[in-house]
Amino acid sequence: MIVSLDFIKSERRRDEFLRTCPDLVIVDEAHTCAFSLERRSGQHQRHALVKALAANRQRHLILVTATPHSGDEAAFRSLLELLDPAFANLPGDLSGPQHEAHRRRLAAHFVQRRRGDIRHYLHADTPFPKRDDRDATYRLSEGYRRLFERVLRYARETVADPAGGDRHR
Repeated sequence: MIVSLDFIKSERRRDEFLRTCPDLVIVDEAHTCAFSLERRSGQHQRHALVKALAANRQRHLILVTATPHSGDEAAFRSLLELLDPAFANLPGDLSGPQHEAHRRRLAAHFVQRRRGDIRHYLHADTPFPKRDDRDATYRLSEGYRRLFERVLRYARETVADPAGGDRHR
């Protein structure tokens, strides 16, 4: 089952999903589920849903993100607590030999793979593509140009201010 967190997080759908949720949940873009007092309510709803999923200790939860730590310690710790509620009580500073046990517990929950790590994985080349990050210009065919213009016109109508002002929805 593949389901959008933004679809399933609403109060109308959340309880049924929690009741019938599978034993393995993979949350992609997990950083969007972090909870911080400065964040919007949408993130709070995502966090509440994933926290409810994580409360079932029989369920396997994999949080996946390629977004680096933002520096918001509270948000990062909110993700850690999803993995293990005991992580809520970790000391603020984990440096030093006295906190090695805490660092080892945390390390057991992290897997980090960078592009270079998987290009030559287990002594074998992988089919991981090289990134081609160049800009290229092109001209739309007449049919695609007309389609593009219609889609753009529709999008502009959809977000236009119904009162005729310059605000958008």
